[in-house]
Amino acid sequence: MKKRSAYLALGMGLLAAAPAAADGWQRIGGSVKEGGPVAVPVPVPVPIPDSIARWYLRADLSLGYSDVDISENGLLYGRDLYWPQDLSTPFRTPGSWAASGDTDATFSVGGGFGYYWSPRFRTDLTLEGRTQRELKIKGTYQYDQESYDGAVWSPTGLQVDGETSDTTKLDSGVVLLNAYYDFFHAGPLTPYIGGGIGFAVNALERSFANREYACDPAPLPPGQDCLDTGWPSPLRARETSYDVSFAAAFSAGFSYTLSPVTMVDVGYRYLYIGGSDADLSINGVRSRVSVGDINEHQLRAGLRWNIQ
Repeated sequence: MKKRSAYLALGMGLLAAAPAAADGWQRIGGSVKEGGPVAVPVPVPVPIPDSIARWYLRADLSLGYSDVDISENGLLYGRDLYWPQDLSTPFRTPGSWAASGDTDATFSVGGGFGYYWSPRFRTDLTLEGRTQRELKIKGTYQYDQESYDGAVWSPTGLQVDGETSDTTKLDSGVVLLNAYYDFFHAGPLTPYIGGGIGFAVNALERSFANREYACDPAPLPPGQDCLDTGWPSPLRARETSYDVSFAAAFSAGFSYTLSPVTMVDVGYRYLYIGGSDADLSINGVRSRVSVGDINEHQLRAGLRWNIQ
């Protein structure tokens, strides 16, 4: 009976002490002589704020490769270019004269800002400038000169040799609104795919030069033409025009997290830029050079910086 009473008293004491410990107080030290254990408050843990970046800045460098078609319409050769009324034996600019630029490589430098809509979806607006592309139409030609007596055209017995250099320098700036999907990742590496639409502002500086000279071909030594025997007067024209064309892109790559703020972005991008035209008045004749669509494959690398 005495043992049962002792166990009951011990249990009542534990129950009485439980609420004090449950509401953040802990009884430490003390003795019965000193009045029993003293209740000491236990500090509540301070929550750590969870700050997630919503905005980011970016800077990119691209190396692209593409072939660009170029053609001319309006000029007629096989007649006196300095006398537009001469329509004796005309022919248009041969397609074989058209050639792409000195190099198929193009560099682009750009930047922009973006927004994280979710941990997997983000968008950004980018602006980039591209290195100048030089496109050439260049060739030589030869025809028999004719004269007009008021009724018919008749051969004069002279040979006409000429050469043309028609150069168009293309500068473009591209603005794109892009969207990306970041896949799930393990560690600092995050693969992604993306696409964008926008426009390109194009500046086309066209320079035309032609030399033409007529001579008697009989006394010409082998390997020479009329241009080597006289001083032909060059025909020149130059003009700069501007236009806006549609642009679009598809990209795939990965980002590597260097820190909570900085990421490296490496990937591939296909860039499409619509074609452009450059008109020019050459001795009263309207000539148009058409630059075809640009389909460019790019290797890109850049940095992203997260900001609040």
